[in-house]
Amino acid sequence: MKKLLRFLVTALGIVVLGLGIAYALQQLRPAAKVIPTTRVQKGSLAVDVHTNGELHTPHSAMLVAPSVNGALQIVHIAKTGSAVKAGEVVIDFDPSEQEYKLEQSRSQLAEAEQQISKAKADAEVKKAEDKVALLKAKFDVRRDE
Repeated sequence: MKKLLRFLVTALGIVVLGLGIAYALQQLRPAAKVIPTTRVQKGSLAVDVHTNGELHTPHSAMLVAPSVNGALQIVHIAKTGSAVKAGEVVIDFDPSEQEYKLEQSRSQLAEAEQQISKAKADAEVKKAEDKVALLKAKFDVRRDE
């Protein structure tokens, strides 16, 4: 009976070992290539392509800020790379400092014009005084004659 039991255990061990080897060989075998297939249907096809890259504009122009004394503060600026049309505002500057300087310049101009008017009036007065002095001198010469 012991011999029969040993024979059965050995036979069972050999069978289990064979099944393990067969399973391992099946795992090592390359998988059969499966080609996906489907049924053909009429309809629209949406194709989305995702990629990395860089977009470049075909036409670009350099923007130059006006030459002014002092600092320019930007109030609004268009986003980089945004499309713009002719005449469209790309950048807005704060005009308050330039308006202040313009008012100062206008005030200085008005003051200079007033000084010119005063100088002209003084010249007219001097001219009139000279005429009076000339007439007085002529009168004195005639009186002395």
